[in-house]
Amino acid sequence: MKNSLKYALILAGLHAGLGSAPVMAHITAPDLGTYDGAGSMTKSGIGIGGNYGWADGTDKDWGDAHHLNSFRFTLLSEADVTLTFQSQAFIVESTDDGDFWAVDGFRPGFSLFEGLPHGNVKTGGLLDHDQSVGSVFIRDRDSGNPDPVSNPGGTTEGSFRAANDWSITNESWVWNTATNTWDHDFADGSTYPETHFNYIGHAYDGTLDYGTGVIAGGDEVEDGMVSKTFHLTAGDYTGLYGGADYLAQDPDNPDSGTLYGVSFSISVASAVPEPETYAMLLAGLGLIGAMARRRKGTVSNSSGIR
Repeated sequence: MKNSLKYALILAGLHAGLGSAPVMAHITAPDLGTYDGAGSMTKSGIGIGGNYGWADGTDKDWGDAHHLNSFRFTLLSEADVTLTFQSQAFIVESTDDGDFWAVDGFRPGFSLFEGLPHGNVKTGGLLDHDQSVGSVFIRDRDSGNPDPVSNPGGTTEGSFRAANDWSITNESWVWNTATNTWDHDFADGSTYPETHFNYIGHAYDGTLDYGTGVIAGGDEVEDGMVSKTFHLTAGDYTGLYGGADYLAQDPDNPDSGTLYGVSFSISVASAVPEPETYAMLLAGLGLIGAMARRRKGTVSNSSGIR
């Protein structure tokens, strides 16, 4: 369903500079850190506009990433990563604009992908967003839009797909007069290839069914919280999270633009046994071997001819 970005853009401008990372106009993906073994981090007091951003990415016309928040992290070694999201009411004190509330009642849903968006220290470039010329071109290409010239973007609302691979890019794409296509080559030879997010998995609070059947991945308990553990190899990962209430995007819903509060945490546990674990394993195998040899000797003696 279509929904104005006005509220999201107002919030992004109003709270610029706050540590609570409000609704974005572009995919900023704050860094949760680099992990080589165990570690954890918790962020609270985060505002997000609307309660439907993640759910909207589950339908056939995709979703707009402007209605989600994001994060990224890096693993230097194989690990089990647990991501947990919790609805949280909080108040933001502002001397310029007055205090405002982020209310409770958020239904979190999130997706995890391998890959990094443009606009950070690793990838460089401008920030990715759904409505850039390059992103619209990618949407036309990947959705099979039959008339991209007169109807750019086709029926897609945005680039975000909650349970599939998807791509997006920034404003670096330009019109190539030689090929009559959009590309991303610059005169100085630099390039910004499209950001490709490889789908890892997702989870959401409660159960979601907007008439097409129950969407997989719900925890079946609508309590404002969702958590899931992923077994991941070394690499760079990006997560996007938003509301899992699909019907909340109805324009007649008086709460469609409400600012909700959420906190989340990441917990990383090494998936590689520690040296002490290997020592215990070897000791156990040695004990089993000794018992087997002893048993074999006892059987041989008892079956001998006297």
